[in-house]
Amino acid sequence: MCAIALRRLWRTPIHQMSVKEFNTSVSKTIEGIRRVYFNHADIDNLLLASMAETQTPFVASAAVTLNKALEEFLETKRADSILNRTLGQLEHRVGHFARWAKNCSVQHISPKIAMQYRNELLSQKRSYKTNCDYLSSVRQFFGWCVILEYCPTNPFAAVKMGKKPARRRDDERKRWTTEQLNQIFSYVSPGKFNSGRSRLIQDYWIPLLCLYGGLRPSEACQLTVKNFYQADGIDVMTIDAVDQTKSLKTDSAYRLVPLHSHLIRLGFLEYVDIRRKQRKSLVFDEVPSGEDDDWAMNFTRRFARHLSRAGFESYERPTVYGMRHTFIDELQQQGVEESVVAELVGHAKLGITFGRYGKRVNVTLLKKKIELVPSDLVTVIS
Repeated sequence: MCAIALRRLWRTPIHQMSVKEFNTSVSKTIEGIRRVYFNHADIDNLLLASMAETQTPFVASAAVTLNKALEEFLETKRADSILNRTLGQLEHRVGHFARWAKNCSVQHISPKIAMQYRNELLSQKRSYKTNCDYLSSVRQFFGWCVILEYCPTNPFAAVKMGKKPARRRDDERKRWTTEQLNQIFSYVSPGKFNSGRSRLIQDYWIPLLCLYGGLRPSEACQLTVKNFYQADGIDVMTIDAVDQTKSLKTDSAYRLVPLHSHLIRLGFLEYVDIRRKQRKSLVFDEVPSGEDDDWAMNFTRRFARHLSRAGFESYERPTVYGMRHTFIDELQQQGVEESVVAELVGHAKLGITFGRYGKRVNVTLLKKKIELVPSDLVTVIS
């Protein structure tokens, strides 16, 4: 009799109970048989009763609004010690969905509504990548809601942004043309604003370091005078964090970069010497700002204003990060090996051969390659 009951239990479709529920049913069935064996208990009824006791269907929590759930979601993320910038992005993106959905309850959101929101994103003026980021943040939020039993399933689980627009990867971050470079450097070159306000010297040198050295803006902003010296008779700069409490974007970002001869001709080393004589530690008067101590925050905001005042339209204009992309593109056009470009700009080297076994490229070769970037990218300064 016991064997019959257990065999029937074993044949129960797996989707009807979890492993824990199955084990509990087995125990209850055996215990019940022990108690009533000599009374010839109805094994079928006993089996069904044990299954009914162990199965616990989803019971949703009391209705929780999207805004309330978002507050709790962000508190959970704060406990995970994620960057404040990332936290702000999650709040902004999920908040955008909550406003669109008029702060209804979490349970009210269905896959149909999720698809409608996806269509709403596609109708707005954002890039494909940004729309994907919005959708990913909301999907992550509802995954968290499922864990807290605010909803039985994630309505965004199967919602995708659709096919990516046919666009070359190297077009995603616009490079600068000589005409555009002349336009912005005519504006930020040392001198006076029309209103009489003095330009900040770093708003001139930092873009040039991105353009002729491949630096990220945050790397240029935290350069110190000690980062500049000679190696094998070549003027170089080391790219590293300003102190032990800070860090660069990746481990590969820590590197040595020869100074392009055009930067030297423009007088950059003389400027560094002036800072050294003034007993300044930093090359530029920049400080980290914001909750994440972002070294480039103040500069990039100023540069965006410079672009507007210099006559660049808000949409589809290149950014200061595009100057680094221009540097990379110029090296690519000259046929420089990808491993050497990676060394200069602080990218991880692709492939097991260069990535694991490759050594640092010697400074003489790096100098030769960096000089392939044309000096006349900007023609209004000399």
